[in-house]
Amino acid sequence: NTMIVVPKRAQPLLRVTSISNETWSIVREAVRPDLQTAYLDRVPKALNAQLPDAALNYIWNLVEHDLRDKVMAYGIGYFSSAVNEPNIRTRDDLADVKAITLLNGCFALGIIGNEAHFYLQHCRDVRNHYTAAHMSQSELDMLETANFIKNCVKYALCHDLPPAGFSIKDFLGYIGQKGTDLDEAYALLEAQSPTIYGALAHSFFDRWMDAQTLVDLRNAIKELTPPLWNLLSEDVRTSLAMRYSSIKHRPTPNDATQALEFLKIAGGLKYIPEDMRALIFKRYADHLLKAYDGPNNFYNESPHARSLLELGFDVPIQAAKPYIKSVILSYVGNFYGYCWGASSHNEAMINSASPTTIFALRNVLASDSTVISVLTNQKPADRFKTIAPILRSKTTDAVLQDFLDQVIKGQWNIVVNEMLKRLKALGNPSGL
Repeated sequence: NTMIVVPKRAQPLLRVTSISNETWSIVREAVRPDLQTAYLDRVPKALNAQLPDAALNYIWNLVEHDLRDKVMAYGIGYFSSAVNEPNIRTRDDLADVKAITLLNGCFALGIIGNEAHFYLQHCRDVRNHYTAAHMSQSELDMLETANFIKNCVKYALCHDLPPAGFSIKDFLGYIGQKGTDLDEAYALLEAQSPTIYGALAHSFFDRWMDAQTLVDLRNAIKELTPPLWNLLSEDVRTSLAMRYSSIKHRPTPNDATQALEFLKIAGGLKYIPEDMRALIFKRYADHLLKAYDGPNNFYNESPHARSLLELGFDVPIQAAKPYIKSVILSYVGNFYGYCWGASSHNEAMINSASPTTIFALRNVLASDSTVISVLTNQKPADRFKTIAPILRSKTTDAVLQDFLDQVIKGQWNIVVNEMLKRLKALGNPSGL
């Protein structure tokens, strides 16, 4: 949680260390103008009469009044849902709501933040035990009195009313209309309390999974999910990834595919547990390899290379070998040529390969007979030479560095000759 920011008019309040006739004007000026009333002025009168418990009761009553105003501005329907009290429908109903419920509901809606919730709850406890609200045998000292008044102003009374909250259902209806300006929709979303972001992200997920969702809403979700993801807490991101984990074991494979697609759009694949991410990368790498080995490969490889690229570059160590094998083979092609449509996707993955992936490449070039066999052909060997400088810049392995240095300085036949030696060492001189 970030430090609370008070309005400009309240900045001098932060330097106040005691409440006196001289500092009261600073405190009063910090309060929101509509609350600078005769009731507020009872506070210094009570202090001058040596009745700090009465002064604190006056200021606390203003806090509750202010929070009720803020609930009404945000939307009382949201508050009643947040505290699970459907009978709270009017401003008068709020008068019967206990202070602890009022504070908790305001916190749940984001009307007050975590820091404000903590300090205002402390003020509520002090008010209940040490003010004129209840019989008390103890007296408040002036330091505690000053802190109480200052915190009531700092965390409640100085802040403006919040913007009206919005219904997620209505928002989904709005963005699902044809021609909706999604930049304006995002600006509306961003202005809301951060507490609404998680609920909206889960609603986006639900609608994305729903086969009945209309195309305009689906397109809007696809557009708004990445910026919304940037607003989410780590806990919410993890909870969405775990929803994929649970869906993965359903008997309907399309559910898992759709859930994974949502996380790809969001950029949230890294939040899936690593062992499960490894299986995903392996599966997509296998799809690319099968397209490479299959008929019409120069046409079929492209979508699979793009799908593998969309998984991102955080490749789990368990999947590094099949991942780099599929990418290298698709990039270098075969003795007929290579898939042009897949080339840019493969280049992107090679350019962004991690140290783990490059280490796996070293092993693939040393022991994978399929890759080695392909590189005994001139055209694939020539294609491999074009990426040798990129690979050289990424490896710290001395053996791989030496081989790549030779490839960079020489011709394609350097690759062919070295691969023929490696095939022979593997006991497969024919490459079959």
